[in-house]
Amino acid sequence: RRERRERGRRGGEKMVENLPTVFVGNIPRHVKRTEDVEQMFAHLGKIGHCSLLARRTPRIAFVGFEEVAAAQKAVDEMHGKMVDGEGPLQVEISHQSEKAHDLRRAPAGVKLDKASDKVLFLDNIPGRWREADVRELCEPYGAVQAVQMKRGRRRTRRPRPSCLVEYAEEAEAAKAQAALDGKEINDRPVTATVGERPRERDRDRDQ
Repeated sequence: RRERRERGRRGGEKMVENLPTVFVGNIPRHVKRTEDVEQMFAHLGKIGHCSLLARRTPRIAFVGFEEVAAAQKAVDEMHGKMVDGEGPLQVEISHQSEKAHDLRRAPAGVKLDKASDKVLFLDNIPGRWREADVRELCEPYGAVQAVQMKRGRRRTRRPRPSCLVEYAEEAEAAKAQAALDGKEINDRPVTATVGERPRERDRDRDQ
């Protein structure tokens, strides 16, 4: 295993074509060692290989897992994740592993229509929340079709993360809005609206 890992550090993806491997992009600047990357992904499964291309900007890495399920879990849980306020990470199944192990790559980023009556806009959600957290919050009220995460602008000292959640039916979005608007999560009141952002609603009301 050690020999395989050392080869991978020099050769990148080609050296681990027999392992289910994920590509990791947009790695934060403070991650400078292969061991740091391994630590980020170690909780997902046994790692048989890890290589970090630290000279590239932004940094990229290849992480080879010993089990197919672990590689897929890495995509599902780590893609889009913020690391110490930097990111989001880009985590995808490598091209070779996609063919060799019949794995699916990360879906292209969804862009939801915030004017739709099926789309719920959530503002002021916890900063470290990921798509899985939003789904856990929203799925009790209906079938969630897609989630689009949004982050506050970097110029803002205290960004207000938000997201768009698309439901299968308009009634489900309305039910979620009624239940979640004003709900406190981590001592922060969440704003929930359907069909438009709050500031757009206020602007139209003032006209």
